[in-house]
Amino acid sequence: MASGSVAVTQLRASLIIGAGGGSYAMLRYLVERLRVMVCPKWVKSSAQPIAVDDVVAYLIGCMEKPETAGNTYDIGGPEKLTYEELMRLYSAYLNKNLFVIQIPFLTTKLSSYWVDLITPVKASLARPLIDSLVHDTIVQNDSITKIIPIQLKSVREAIHIATQEMKINPPAEEVQESKTSFLMNQRLLMISLFSMGIIGTTYYWLDDRTDVYRIGWILLSGIWFVAIISSIIFVNNKTRLGYVIAGVVSWVTLPFWIFDNYYLVFHDSVIARQPNLEMTIRNFIGIAFVCLTIAASHNVFHKIQSKQFRGRPI
Repeated sequence: MASGSVAVTQLRASLIIGAGGGSYAMLRYLVERLRVMVCPKWVKSSAQPIAVDDVVAYLIGCMEKPETAGNTYDIGGPEKLTYEELMRLYSAYLNKNLFVIQIPFLTTKLSSYWVDLITPVKASLARPLIDSLVHDTIVQNDSITKIIPIQLKSVREAIHIATQEMKINPPAEEVQESKTSFLMNQRLLMISLFSMGIIGTTYYWLDDRTDVYRIGWILLSGIWFVAIISSIIFVNNKTRLGYVIAGVVSWVTLPFWIFDNYYLVFHDSVIARQPNLEMTIRNFIGIAFVCLTIAASHNVFHKIQSKQFRGRPI
């Protein structure tokens, strides 16, 4: 476009904070859904976030000021802060505590997939957003502030305005879902996961086999319960990561409970010594809930990308 005969004015912005924007969505859902965040080193890169209203004001100003034609300007808000500081500021706005663990080897590609699993921002959009965060995006040439003097909004003001706009004007797809298959599968999945967790605890109060108190059993049980709890938390927040964990843990659990009833067919125990009648019934009930979990997690996973933005209200 710039190579044509029409003079083109370019405005280069840092992070733009506004309702419906990719940067705001990524920030919002990461902070809203994660109390403990594992982040790559790019969270230490500096940025100069600007409110979308201020960007619009600059655009209008450029149309009213002929001297801006054909020039390139950097635009940004009044504050310079790292992305980690931005996340902490947003968490403070939500009255939440945020714990950040930084690891140096997490690449932008892996980060984009992580964002895709947690937020409604697709990996294809998250990748360029994250790539832009790898480097400092600080205003180098602020000459536009002299040509178009406006009262720039602070980051907290920009976040507050964007949040209020999301509440007043929710996305068009925000409709009643009480009768949809999505909500039915969501509820079924939550019930199945809770049931699996409860059934899992019976190994330590219903099961009379001492094998379950061995170190290996206890360690594997601990990992299993952590996976169940994690999937419940993420599924409750309607993130695809939750459905992935639920699917994996249910597929792992299914053969375990099937083989625990192996003796019914082959009259020999595989996992531990032969279970009694109560434990056998327990295993069959567990198998039923596992099958429900597999079906529900599979169904919702493929629908959640369009529904994911709904998440937990701020």
